[in-house]
Amino acid sequence: MDIKNFRTLKKIIELGSFGKAAQALGYAQSTITFHIQSLEEYYKMPIFNRIGKSVELTQFGHMLSEQADILLNAYDVLENCSMSESSPHGVIRIGAPESLMLYRLPDIVKEYKQTYPNVEIVIINDMCPNLRDRLGSHDLDVSLLLQPVYK
Repeated sequence: MDIKNFRTLKKIIELGSFGKAAQALGYAQSTITFHIQSLEEYYKMPIFNRIGKSVELTQFGHMLSEQADILLNAYDVLENCSMSESSPHGVIRIGAPESLMLYRLPDIVKEYKQTYPNVEIVIINDMCPNLRDRLGSHDLDVSLLLQPVYK
């Protein structure tokens, strides 16, 4: 059983769809589906009722969601115990439009990874208005945006 499966479950519940969860987590939708199928096969119980493009938790899904909260909180505490305060760790999600992603970020990311190898960097390419929304909804930790100059 992989902790990513439970993180995926919580993101689907939070956002209401597999597609939105895939986008927020930086995965292909097929990966999201695989994570949930893995949980359903392990527990031999359906987690979601799939009605068209919408998903609804089953009774088992509600129970699993509650337990996943406990598990993920405990996991985060354990992860933080092993890491030194002087060494950043975890995941940082950076949003950027394609032009900045291609021309500005590669050198910055390379230097950051050399300095902080325990930090996983997820770069999400999207249009600036979408990135702004995702930053506001906490799907991104930081975003580089192209803005008009106001005088």
